[in-house]
Amino acid sequence: MRPRSLGITLVLAGLGGAARAPAEPGVWEVAREPKLAEEHLTLQSVESFLLGHASAWDEMNVHKATIDYLRGERYLDPRLELLLAQLRVESTLRGEQGVRDRLLETLARHPDSPLAPRSYLELARVAALQGDLVSSRAYFSEALDRLWEPELRAAAYYGRAKVVMESGRPRDALDDYREALRSARSPKYRALAHWGLGVALERSGNLNAAFREITTAIGIPVQSTAFAARTVLDLPDVTFAPDYDRYYYKGLAAMAEAASQDVPLQAILDYQSALQYFERYLSEAEPAQHAYAPNARRLAQTCNERARQLREQEAKRPEARDDTSEP
Repeated sequence: MRPRSLGITLVLAGLGGAARAPAEPGVWEVAREPKLAEEHLTLQSVESFLLGHASAWDEMNVHKATIDYLRGERYLDPRLELLLAQLRVESTLRGEQGVRDRLLETLARHPDSPLAPRSYLELARVAALQGDLVSSRAYFSEALDRLWEPELRAAAYYGRAKVVMESGRPRDALDDYREALRSARSPKYRALAHWGLGVALERSGNLNAAFREITTAIGIPVQSTAFAARTVLDLPDVTFAPDYDRYYYKGLAAMAEAASQDVPLQAILDYQSALQYFERYLSEAEPAQHAYAPNARRLAQTCNERARQLREQEAKRPEARDDTSEP
């Protein structure tokens, strides 16, 4: 597991701000509930892990706590319950029903926890990964009602827009993508918002505007300490539901690059690359009757046609040069 930037924001906001450790339980509290002392040490380790300065002991403690959490261990401190759920979601990127149930249970018992707003983001992500788009949208909306940090709001707007678009309503997703752009502070969420807006525009019938947004997204540099990321789509914590939709995004990116090329041969290669991405998407999307499979089929045909036209133009160039050289 690796620390996440949004996790850092969560700790700073939820545990009281600026690198301050969570308050240690008093003597009488520990006397009544001896388990609180152990939980306090675990909470400190989780905080250090999320802030990126965990010791080996902290990492071991977090790993043990995560295993105990998955085995059904219940914690008296709701912060531990919510933070361990966050770590589980971010480390697996899976829609686990057990984690969703635990989050709902903890939020029902502690609705006013300072970590509750961020926890609705995790609920929304789990529901989206499960394909429960209605619940996911409701959780994203609940998060937006509670969150004030711009970056977390950008994440919520972006997530809700993706869910709405996946529901087959790309035009209705446009405003949320634009709100994500206005709220985003990090390169990651600025790039994701441009990507999402571009795909939503194409799926709404505006291909040229889509190319402009996607070209902007490609131009935003992102960094990853452990992975080579050409674009934000290559980051390990960027998910798609369904997963094959990522090839649709990459196909559009290759088309946008082809459309901006001044060198015909490079444009042909870009169109061929786009065609491969769309075909890879369609190999799973058409059997699943994904809402945007017809769009991808049309885009693939467009790539074929434009590549053919460019090849024909290139084939005529030597003849044109020979003609001009004659007396």
